[in-house]
Amino acid sequence: MKHPALILLLLVLSGSLGLAKEKKAREQSVEEAFKALDTTGDSLISLEEFLVGKPDKEKATADFQNADADKDGRLTLEEFSTTPKRAKKERKKKKE
Repeated sequence: MKHPALILLLLVLSGSLGLAKEKKAREQSVEEAFKALDTTGDSLISLEEFLVGKPDKEKATADFQNADADKDGRLTLEEFSTTPKRAKKERKKKKE
């Protein structure tokens, strides 16, 4: 091995590229889910749109309310994409 630092750099960069591709795929998946729920096409998800097909309406309503950061009764793509993170934080607070 003449250039171990170069090999290490290439390994790190290739790993970073893989992570970037995974992140982009997740973002696209979130956007697709958002668009599927946004049946009115107004780039916002209402509670009614969010509840469609959800068997546990009470839990889904709580999830919606946790995600609705500005409490305007609608989810933006940004709010929708942070829903799992915000829900996890809320569950953690309730346990404390």
